[in-house]
Amino acid sequence: MAIRVQTEPFDPGAETNAFLAASAGAGAAVTFTGLVRSDPRDPVATLTLEAYTELAVAQIGMIHDDAVARFGLLRATVIHRYGTLHPGEPIV
Repeated sequence: MAIRVQTEPFDPGAETNAFLAASAGAGAAVTFTGLVRSDPRDPVATLTLEAYTELAVAQIGMIHDDAVARFGLLRATVIHRYGTLHPGEPIV
């Protein structure tokens, strides 16, 4: 189980490549990257997310475990950022 709740930025492409390298035997890989949005009509300078990391990891862990069991996943990685984020930066 790979769950990270962090303030540090991450590179979705590098994460996907690492996941694929460690996923021998998988028939597919599906990714989702959530980004900080900003609308030109109502721009956002920053987005600040707060987290109680221990609780977040526990809750995401339950969702992870349910998804693995329900869909027969070989593995899953979940990354969720908190702190001050800027438009265009990955959140999840």
